[in-house]
Amino acid sequence: MRFPVTIRFLLIACLGLIAVLTARAQSERILDYQSEITLEDDGSLQVTETITVMSTGHQIRHGIFRDFPTSYKDPYNNRYAVGFEMLSATCDSVPEKFRVEDQFNGKRIYLGNLNALVSPGRHVYTLTYTTNRQLGFYKDHDELFWNVTGNGWDFPVDASSATVHLPGIIPADKVTFSGFTGLKGSRESQLTPSREGDAFQFTAKRALAPHEGLSVLLMWPKGYVTPPTFSQSLEFFFRDNRGALLLASGFLVTLLYYLIAWSAVGRDPARGVIMALYEPPANLSPAAMRYLMRMGYDNKTFAAAILNMAVGGFLKIADESGAYRLTLTGKDERVLTLDEKQIASTLFEGRQEVLLQQTNHTLIKSAMIATQKWLKTAEEKTYFLANSRYLIPAFFIPCW
Repeated sequence: MRFPVTIRFLLIACLGLIAVLTARAQSERILDYQSEITLEDDGSLQVTETITVMSTGHQIRHGIFRDFPTSYKDPYNNRYAVGFEMLSATCDSVPEKFRVEDQFNGKRIYLGNLNALVSPGRHVYTLTYTTNRQLGFYKDHDELFWNVTGNGWDFPVDASSATVHLPGIIPADKVTFSGFTGLKGSRESQLTPSREGDAFQFTAKRALAPHEGLSVLLMWPKGYVTPPTFSQSLEFFFRDNRGALLLASGFLVTLLYYLIAWSAVGRDPARGVIMALYEPPANLSPAAMRYLMRMGYDNKTFAAAILNMAVGGFLKIADESGAYRLTLTGKDERVLTLDEKQIASTLFEGRQEVLLQQTNHTLIKSAMIATQKWLKTAEEKTYFLANSRYLIPAFFIPCW
């Protein structure tokens, strides 16, 4: 039996639609998301969320989880953290196990039992919690801006709505209310806001794609809700910025310690009468003086030691076409300073003369290293590290 082309096309279309609807019905999703939000007289919120889901056992296996951010920034870019306390949870009207875990920017509430699987099909979860510091207190008004569904869901949300109850002291006719739909930061307003008595209702006009959300905004004149006192604001500030304040305190204590240490041992002596001295200090050789002034060893330090050994008559220096020959005179080593004795014992061990040229670089290098080590041992602890013990406590101050 043959069907006309039009009928065959309609049959294929119907079969395709049935397949799409079947797949849609069987896919995991949030069928309905309802939130009941009550603003208490103390400015805190009590929220009850009723989340109807369709589970196929793919991702919704042991239950669901809800991400709740607690870390925010105010209009002045200051960081603040809101409070959160989970009160109860049910699944299909039966009390449900839950646990709350810390996330990098808030809390994650797990609903379900790790030792039990959720049966495929429709399930209704409810969770009730309280939170504070959600109100905005501005110069000309106060407001509640609340993200009803959050933007962390990996599932589409077929229907979403919220009902907000404000304290009776706030006149309902003085409340301005609206809302937004879409991704985080979206200004789309595909929702229907309405008021019935003192209840403000918001219903999304369309389904929400994964990571889209429903947010509501209510504004009223100032004077109806008491803002935090100065002491409460101060307490919140220190709690929100505890890490930064501890870091700043550690820096200030370290700076204060260094100022005290500098005042005690780091100040230069008081300036008195300046007198010219035409001879080097009696306890410092030319090489030691060079090392001290440069705070390190170089070739001129070695040259200064050789010249002073010649001045003392311990050796003679002869120029041989650009190379210098050092010859012992036979004079006793007592004319040498301690650093010069390091050179003499290395250069003239078993020999009477040494030619300072490239072929003897190994011997010359050994003599330089010997005197460098001696000067480092003799001078650094006396002149460079004399007050190093004052540095040690500063390394432990930040750890306190």
